[in-house]
Amino acid sequence: MLNLKKAHFVVFIFAILFSFPGGSRVFASSARQDEVNLFTFADLGVESDIVLKGPFESRTIRFDLPPNWELRDGAELNLEISAYFASSELEQQSTAGNTFTGALLDVFFNDGLQKSVPLTNTENTTYRIPISAKDLKPTGADGSYFITLVLDAAIDCDFEFHKTTIVVKNNSYVILPRSEVSLELDLRRLPWPLYQERTNIASTTLMVLPDSPSADEMQAGFTAMGAFGRMTSGRLPITFLRYSELTEEQRLNSDLIFVGKPSAFPILSDLALSLKVLNGSFSSTEVGAEDGVLQIIASPWNPSKSVLLVSGASDGGVVKAAQALSSGDMQTGLNPSYSVVAQVNPFVIADGQLVDPQQPAILSPDVNFDSLGYPAVTLDSLGPNYFTYEFNIPVGLVPSESPYAEFHFSNSSLVDPVRSDFAVYLNDTIVGSVQLTEGTSSFTTAKIDLPASLLKSGLNRLDLVVTLIPRDECSMLAFSGLWATIFSDSFFHLSLIPSPEPIALFRDLKSYPYPFAADTSFRDTTFVISKNDPISWPIAARIAYDLGARVDGNLLGYEVAFDGEIPEQVKQGHIILVGTPKELSILDELSDAMPARFEPGSNIAVLETQIVIYRISDQKSLGYLEIFVSPWSEKAAVLGVFGTNLTGLDYALNSIINFQIRETLSGNFSTYDGGNRAIIVDTRTGLGLGRFESSLGTENVDTQPATDIATPVEAAGAPVNNMRNMIMVGIIVIIVVMAAVVLVALRFSKRRL
Repeated sequence: MLNLKKAHFVVFIFAILFSFPGGSRVFASSARQDEVNLFTFADLGVESDIVLKGPFESRTIRFDLPPNWELRDGAELNLEISAYFASSELEQQSTAGNTFTGALLDVFFNDGLQKSVPLTNTENTTYRIPISAKDLKPTGADGSYFITLVLDAAIDCDFEFHKTTIVVKNNSYVILPRSEVSLELDLRRLPWPLYQERTNIASTTLMVLPDSPSADEMQAGFTAMGAFGRMTSGRLPITFLRYSELTEEQRLNSDLIFVGKPSAFPILSDLALSLKVLNGSFSSTEVGAEDGVLQIIASPWNPSKSVLLVSGASDGGVVKAAQALSSGDMQTGLNPSYSVVAQVNPFVIADGQLVDPQQPAILSPDVNFDSLGYPAVTLDSLGPNYFTYEFNIPVGLVPSESPYAEFHFSNSSLVDPVRSDFAVYLNDTIVGSVQLTEGTSSFTTAKIDLPASLLKSGLNRLDLVVTLIPRDECSMLAFSGLWATIFSDSFFHLSLIPSPEPIALFRDLKSYPYPFAADTSFRDTTFVISKNDPISWPIAARIAYDLGARVDGNLLGYEVAFDGEIPEQVKQGHIILVGTPKELSILDELSDAMPARFEPGSNIAVLETQIVIYRISDQKSLGYLEIFVSPWSEKAAVLGVFGTNLTGLDYALNSIINFQIRETLSGNFSTYDGGNRAIIVDTRTGLGLGRFESSLGTENVDTQPATDIATPVEAAGAPVNNMRNMIMVGIIVIIVVMAAVVLVALRFSKRRL
């Protein structure tokens, strides 16, 4: 019986561990540059000791190593373990003097079992486990490595009062001898090696622009940011900076992306590029005067890092290179490390271009999973089970009402409904969870709302993580009788309507990324920044990155214009303004259309619909967001992302890209100071979640009555006074009625006496 239980356990636990490993996943720090590297579990992202409880439990640590490392023979694990077991008095007498707990710890590296360790009833015992050379090659599709610990305490099932617990200290470590090999770089493999699907990154990626970029070079930088946002679904942090800000330490420890003409980066002359740079120009005859150039090489300062060049012989060439990068489908030159871009075709909106023909598109309000190519699915592994549904929203269509997914499912009676559930993720953001039910006969329906702001044109992904835990882990059927079935008549409710006028998608700040994302190329969206406000450039670049991550498509076509140099045709499209307000002269032209205006030379918003106006010092860090219809085109929107300083700009950025905060922004103006909540106002209705706080400190705030805006205050005050009068009348009426009831009751009681 014991062997049968163990056999069921091994089969099913390994099915989930190695088909979709869970646990921590990190990029191991390469700070130690010795030939033999030692990483503690803490280095690998294990924040605390690992506690495993019997009869059966496991933990997987998933990590990445620098892409140019090749592990050699001699690797080993050193585990510091404390093991305990509770037992009956009779069992203690029968095992007196025997420190063996009866439990085993199976230790795996990648797919290979390295050792089955008999655990002793001792504290802080170190177990040394050599790692077989044949298991050193990564088995993950993305080059990841795995350490898996499986507690097999089947003895807990044989003795009623036996309970095993082990603690694996996070100062346990793995020793990894290695050698370095040359990176074989290929533009077609981007975003590798800059991005390796890792969740905790110990390295950095820097995008470096010229110190004084042209508008075209800035456009190329924002396009490249959006391209990496799209390629990595927003998972690769990139720091945006100027060439003179690049330090020697950053150059040594970072992947670098240079965006701009070669003359802006003297350091390029020292690099072994396929298309060499001499005296600030490309020396190769392959590069024409208006061509774009993409090149990738191993970093000469750190062989585990890479250098990517997005460049061209002219401003137009630099833009072409960035747009080619955003296409995700590059043709390379004589070797795969470079590409010369002669032309980028005009942007065309076409379903065939932007929608994957292999995935059915949603065209009716309620679409069964079966019609999308997904029959009923049964998940039957112990612990987490993973399943993904993919669907396309055609370009030009948007949800017209609150979308949701309705799941029809049932599950085994062996499943513990209290500890089992499934979590629902929409495009990598958790949107809800469903509790499993009692018994196999139950047919259950669960509805999960799908936030419209998380849906995007093109391919969308709904991920399920169904966790199955048995009622009785010691049952012979505990691991073979678990199942949950999601039926094919489950459906998405997505009432899609054509959106010929993107401005129709603009309701409030919560509508972001719409209306800008109505066009997946963003060709009608222009970023306006100030040449004199470089602290705002990385904030604007981060928005470009975020927009790219939110919408699938082909080429990206952001425009960039410097304040004071805005072409007239730009004013007919959407505009995203980013910066400290006093550096943006365009705000004078927009003042009458803005929910909150800014005085010339001031960074403090004036919201004249408030009863009290606060005059706030420029020294206070505040972020502002406002969205409004463009005064130049009723079909276009303007989004303002402002801050009193860099910290304030960071607050504003976080408010618009952070889903939890953005979902509260039901207005056209908000301010945020890093506290617990944003202050939100809708100047069109007068509604909101608060006013500017008066407790900001006398050194930061002066208050003044709104005497210069008497009309709005009176208009707002009259309904308030009327409401107060009505409340007072209501209270008096209630008191009179209550008194009458009491008098009647007293008279009635006297008659009965």
